[in-house]
Amino acid sequence: MKAHMTRPCENCPYRIDAPRRLWAAAEFENVLAKESEPLGTTFGCHKQAELPRTERGLCAGWLLDQKKRGVPSIALRLELSTDAEALAAFEAVTNGGHPMFRSVASMCTANGVPAVMRRRHPRDTQLIAIRRTPK
Repeated sequence: MKAHMTRPCENCPYRIDAPRRLWAAAEFENVLAKESEPLGTTFGCHKQAELPRTERGLCAGWLLDQKKRGVPSIALRLELSTDAEALAAFEAVTNGGHPMFRSVASMCTANGVPAVMRRRHPRDTQLIAIRRTPK
């Protein structure tokens, strides 16, 4: 049984009022990279990282972002169609009254990993992280 989240935790990076830069820059770069993959992915709650993979639940902040954007992640669509608990969490997820970032790019930028849009084809937009060289 997975412990899917239905409200973002107090330090969920998708919350505007959460502390910043709790994750390494590489984690935010990974989110941006996965967002641009055709099949997408699913993201678990960072507080459940110590649990076995089969017990980790979906991140509520990420679920809210997916829901707002019409579920672009095909991987999430597949999970929702095969996992009743994931579907129940998706239907029940709420921001708990907390302000959320309007986009994955704005969440990453606020956490020190700027994102830019890069077009590979007129109909294909991809988010990428900008790596800054130390001064």
